[in-house]
Amino acid sequence: MATAVTDTDSPVHVNGLSRAPILKERLQRIRDALCDGLIERDIPIRLALLAALSGEHLLLIGPPGTAKSELARRLRLAFTGQAYFERLLTRFSVPEELFGPLSIKALDEDKYQRQTDGYLPTASVAFLDEIFKANSAILNALLTLLNEREFDNGTQRVKTPLVSVVGASNELPQEEELLALYDRFLVRCHVGPVTEEGFDRLLDLRGQAKPCIPDADRLTSQDIEHIHAAALKVTVPAEVASLLKAMRKFCQDQKIPVSDRRWRKAIFLLQVAAHTDGRSAVSVWDCWLLQHCLWHKPEQLTDLFEWYTARIGEATVQDPGQLGKHVAAWEERLRGDRETGPHKKDMHGHRLFIGADGKQTTESHRYDNRQQVENKPVIETRHYTARHIRKRTEGVRWVCEQIAAGQAALNAVAADVEQAVRSHNWLDTGFVVPAQRCIAQQRQLLSSLDGRAKAAISGFESLPQKSSTLPAELAALPPSMLQAFKTLAAFVLSKQRLSGKPLEEALTVQVRHDAWGNAHWIQVSVKDEDKVPPAVREAIDVLQFSLKVLNTRYHEKSHNDTVMFKTYLKLLREYLVIDKAPDAIFRRLDGIEALVATDDATGDGSESVEHIVGMVQAIRYGNSDRNGESLTQRFNQFWSKSLATGASRFFDWVALGLLTDED
Repeated sequence: MATAVTDTDSPVHVNGLSRAPILKERLQRIRDALCDGLIERDIPIRLALLAALSGEHLLLIGPPGTAKSELARRLRLAFTGQAYFERLLTRFSVPEELFGPLSIKALDEDKYQRQTDGYLPTASVAFLDEIFKANSAILNALLTLLNEREFDNGTQRVKTPLVSVVGASNELPQEEELLALYDRFLVRCHVGPVTEEGFDRLLDLRGQAKPCIPDADRLTSQDIEHIHAAALKVTVPAEVASLLKAMRKFCQDQKIPVSDRRWRKAIFLLQVAAHTDGRSAVSVWDCWLLQHCLWHKPEQLTDLFEWYTARIGEATVQDPGQLGKHVAAWEERLRGDRETGPHKKDMHGHRLFIGADGKQTTESHRYDNRQQVENKPVIETRHYTARHIRKRTEGVRWVCEQIAAGQAALNAVAADVEQAVRSHNWLDTGFVVPAQRCIAQQRQLLSSLDGRAKAAISGFESLPQKSSTLPAELAALPPSMLQAFKTLAAFVLSKQRLSGKPLEEALTVQVRHDAWGNAHWIQVSVKDEDKVPPAVREAIDVLQFSLKVLNTRYHEKSHNDTVMFKTYLKLLREYLVIDKAPDAIFRRLDGIEALVATDDATGDGSESVEHIVGMVQAIRYGNSDRNGESLTQRFNQFWSKSLATGASRFFDWVALGLLTDED
């Protein structure tokens, strides 16, 4: 039996803490020695040693003759001064076989105690073959020993030196009473016969290889304590935490039962793996070990491995799934911008459709073999402001920047993936190939997303742009009227964004004409809106009140309101600018506006209003031109025509984006 190595003899301790690089090399030597002479048992050896360093137990599942017991016997060689216990269980096994016989001397003293020397309660490393054949007589004591490292010996509960138990079985437990025992094994590994390639190497073996581990390399109980203390200081970075959350969600979706206790133990195992690999933080590569901690049924091991492998490299990217959603969202916006537009109408205001002959028609449907077929609508092209297009492209370019950052991170991982896996103390070196394949797939995915994002940018840049000047029919509107329509447009668009309903369901604009075709009444009403914003109310007033003023006799007392006159005078001044009226008219208008302001300030009543009415009438019926029309008569006609045009085309202009300065 080897002697224990003290702190002064071993070079791995400095001030009570393990020096990670030296510890890593030491564990590599132990691992390689344990693997010597075994074929395709590298993974079980790594898992057994790591489980022991973490204070956990390993379960080996596989048929007879697959070196399960040899693995356990070799594991004991990694430790110095540690007792070893081994037993094959059957359904007829009795507690004495595991925990020792009853002490005859103690019975003479009326005490119920076992003689535990040389049995499981005094062992540090143990191998229990066919462990699930344990019967109820030994099950409870075994559970306490595995979990709490304690044993009830008579009236006393005593601490045991147990480090790790390697359990073996040809099959998984079927009885419900054994599930608690099954859960005590954090690490589970399936051990099968060697492959065809491994069989060739098996034929070359001669004799029974015996691992040779120098005493200086063997681990003491103090080494394990130092490893545990250092592992608690190992951090779990955000990208690893994100991967763990995603894996937990995957287990829940796949109905893989993983208790909170198992998660905590698994995370500590990752911390031990990182520390003993010479690092102060858990890496994404360490999470390869989780597949051997989380599966409940053997077939789930493949699912966990494929899920993890598919996500190698994802932790280095800012959520590639979310990047894909961003790209898809911008593509959908581009499609909407291309296809959204007002329903085209003919000169009479009737909506147009594409008929069976491909020509435009006002018929919304047709009949084909007595079956009604809906005709496709004719959609007018919508034009967008430069600001709209700029905002769209800036949003997509941000996604391109995130994709580029992910590509750079993946390139860095791809450059050292082989070194990272092959130098890792606990990873299967064969994982290099699937890891490289997965990274290549991630790079291809990001490249595809980048291409789609850049295509979206080109698509937005090619959208029809608004002219810097307004269309003629809009430019002909008086400024106040145009601004009123813009205010209403912004309002109905905001209502539509909130409700998702058509524009016409947020607002109604109706115009009535007189016998001569002039607009003489306009009604703007807001649906389902108790509180209309002041700006919207003011815009409605501009359209409604001003028309009332134009078409109302001024001797009607109900309309002798200075608010109406102010609106009317403002609009009249706008038209005078358009009509290029002489300066004398502007001076007269200045005087009228001054009187309105004076009346408004003094609060005086009807006399000043009537005086103002008279002055307006003087402008209205004076200064006739050659055709006998006064200036204000022409203004009335101009205003009525503008209102009629604006009201009939309002929703088309909104749909085309012509009334929005920013969209």
